[in-house]
Amino acid sequence: MADSRFIEFQITDVHSTWADRAARYALTSLTGKNSGDAPEHVIKQDSLSLIKRWRARISKLRSEGWKSVEAPKDLLFVGNCPPIGVYTKRTRLKPCQDASVCPFCWCRKYVYEPFKKFDDFLYLPDSSQVRPVDLIEVHYERKYMLDQGWELPRDAFEWVKELKPMYLKKRVKKCLGAFVVCSIEPPENHRDRQRPYYVLHHRLLALIDQFEETPSDATPEEDGVESGRKVKRIPNPPRKELAMALGRVGIYPRLMMSGSAEKVTEILNMRSPVVRANRSSGQRKEGGYRMSGYYGCLRGEEKPPLPT
Repeated sequence: MADSRFIEFQITDVHSTWADRAARYALTSLTGKNSGDAPEHVIKQDSLSLIKRWRARISKLRSEGWKSVEAPKDLLFVGNCPPIGVYTKRTRLKPCQDASVCPFCWCRKYVYEPFKKFDDFLYLPDSSQVRPVDLIEVHYERKYMLDQGWELPRDAFEWVKELKPMYLKKRVKKCLGAFVVCSIEPPENHRDRQRPYYVLHHRLLALIDQFEETPSDATPEEDGVESGRKVKRIPNPPRKELAMALGRVGIYPRLMMSGSAEKVTEILNMRSPVVRANRSSGQRKEGGYRMSGYYGCLRGEEKPPLPT
């Protein structure tokens, strides 16, 4: 049951930047295939529906032991996370920053933030010049079958540590910059699912010189794991193509919202660092897993000069 103290959001208008469109593309896993370019009244309705869904979800996760919302005040704070891509009458609310599962903060961290970095690199403020680079979009998926004895989701988390930079180092050695995001989804709750499995997603968007070859989509075979990789090249991308690419790379992991609350809680509690008391700073974080990363010029390395 929803807490009566949750804020009743009133959406007054819709943002229409390319970054906002990218975020709406990323949420199509929850709102529907055509909602990325939906009219304003549909976007408003989708936002209100997603707020309601999110609040119902955190209540279930709390009942399963999600540590981030154990205290009533934390449940309210997370449930009142402001939606993205729209204007509301409540302007001073702070985001909950639970990007691992909150669909709004997922977009803030894995769509808006990288969009700004790519936009700053690719397009100059006066639009007189665009860097002559292409985008490489990579989607890699690993299915961990439960009947193969995997200790999940820990095995998948440990693999993330190695996987994040692996493809860049082995296949895109002359990458100018890249954004990588990983996610883990629990098994689906379908009766007809003969072999349930966890899914590890590894997605990246990289900047390469126009004269560099497109990297391979080959995937190594591994016992007990089904995997596949898709690679797409986007030449000299306009902002619309960048928005759509980041919407695909940063797509929200659907089963974190609709999968088993017990399994999702297990994933969330394992992913989050443990906060312990510290005499000097008051607290320190131990453990946890970082699921995304920036590389090259998107991480602060020197940008290549523009052509003369």
